[in-house]
Amino acid sequence: MLPSAKKKTATDVLGYELNLPPDWRARPHAHWDHEELLVIKQGEIEIRCGQQLWHAREGSVVLYSRGVEHCENAINKKSVRLLCLSWKSPRVHHHQVLIYSDFGGRIQTSAQWILDWTSRNAPESSDAASFLMECILLELERPPVAPRQKFAERTKAYMLNHLAEPLNLATLSKVAGLSKCHFSAKFSSVEGVSPMSYLRTLRVRTSESLILTTSLPLRTVAELVGLSDEYHFSRVFRRERGFPPSVLQKDLGRLRR
Repeated sequence: MLPSAKKKTATDVLGYELNLPPDWRARPHAHWDHEELLVIKQGEIEIRCGQQLWHAREGSVVLYSRGVEHCENAINKKSVRLLCLSWKSPRVHHHQVLIYSDFGGRIQTSAQWILDWTSRNAPESSDAASFLMECILLELERPPVAPRQKFAERTKAYMLNHLAEPLNLATLSKVAGLSKCHFSAKFSSVEGVSPMSYLRTLRVRTSESLILTTSLPLRTVAELVGLSDEYHFSRVFRRERGFPPSVLQKDLGRLRR
């Protein structure tokens, strides 16, 4: 089990994204001065560590402690997209490869925020990245999701990873492996809201984060969160927040001056 994140301080956090071809293969290597975590956004990889072999696919998180020799390669003739994080902390003593499922997409979201912060030349970037790394480590310590809730976590992760796509109830129920009626009722029972209401809120929250952390035009933000056009985006955002996204963008612009 991963030692408590409360007992360590993540420092020197770095993050980057890799887009790798279907024939990608890494040589055996070890990281002697830092820990490493991979978030698999797309594709599937094979991992070797000594005589042990694992497969990790989209939605998985791979944790390597320092000093563990390993190698990875793409499989199934598909390209791979990885979010890679490294950090220093008091030594993690598991001396092995640990693989987790990022059912709720929280780790991928936090990793994306780390990439955003580490790309900035700002005094607070280091502290923000360290805080987010601690959040990831705490997330990895959470108890496993109850089996009856895994379909909901799987569906929410799919929503997050395919947010720009025109998702509908038929697609989501297929991801969950349930009929549309059964899926909608079961999801509502677990989450307290319908699947499409959850998706709408997720899109608004993600758009809010994009407005706060980037200078993208609202038209582009709308496309990235799967809302067909700026008018539709504004209407949905206003319904959730009580004001249009243009107000948030203008207020933020005044603060940045």
